[in-house]
Amino acid sequence: MFWSHYGKDTSLELVSSAGFKLIWHDIVETNGELTFWILAKKE
Repeated sequence: MFWSHYGKDTSLELVSSAGFKLIWHDIVETNGELTFWILAKKE
């Protein structure tokens, strides 16, 4: 399976520019797969 997405820096910029305050972000490994997670709050 193939997933297409923005890179880490672009994703953070898109969330910030949409008016969200970044609370936490990290790359999490689960069952050998890496997923980029962002926790943000609308300001």
